[in-house]
This record gives sequence, structure tokens and C-alpha cells, in this order.
Amino acid sequence: VQVERLARQPAADRGELAALARAMQGMREIAGRNIQVARRSAASVERIQLEALRFARRLAQA
Repeated sequence: VQVERLARQPAADRGELAALARAMQGMREIAGRNIQVARRSAASVERIQLEALRFARRLAQA
């Protein structure tokens, strides 16, 4: 909320700009971590699906 407020207002001083830059960098880092987690989750789902497919094939052959 504070980031949005600062982004909409003309910067009163360098301190506000610095705070906005730090907040944006923090959001970028969080977004990067979220992307990494999502990639790992997708890879886990793919591994589970492959294992299920292998199991189903073994059942079909039995």
C-alpha cells in the first residue's frame, strides 16, 4: 500500500525514492522465489505423472 502511494506521488525527496526502490527490489526478489517454487512444483507434478503412467503400464501388462 505504501509502495502504491509513493509511486503515485511526486517524490518529495531522495529518501522516498530510495524506499520505493528497496520495496520494488524486495517485490522482485519475492517474485523470483515464487517462480522458482512454481517451477519445482511443476517438475514434481511431472515426475508424479510419469510414475503414475509407468505404474498404469505395469498394471496393464500384468
